[in-house]
Amino acid sequence: MTYVRSIDTIVVKRQEGPVQTTISTKYQIVIPSEVRKRLRLKPRQKLTVLEKGGVLYLIPEVPLKDLRGVAPMVSAEGFRDKEDRY
Repeated sequence: MTYVRSIDTIVVKRQEGPVQTTISTKYQIVIPSEVRKRLRLKPRQKLTVLEKGGVLYLIPEVPLKDLRGVAPMVSAEGFRDKEDRY
């Protein structure tokens, strides 16, 4: 596996090569099973579609509950409480 860093993203190139899919007549695509498994995608999960420089990026949305504990060393001190909000 090779990591290539570009200006604003990290691209992971696997030894197997790119995986292709086809756009249907209804403009639907199928995400190959190996990619679905690797990214742990679930049915009805939302994806953000981003087009930049002629390249489409599909970015899976992650529920906030799945992000719990992602930064365990960060202190919660100094954040505003609800009563401090406007």
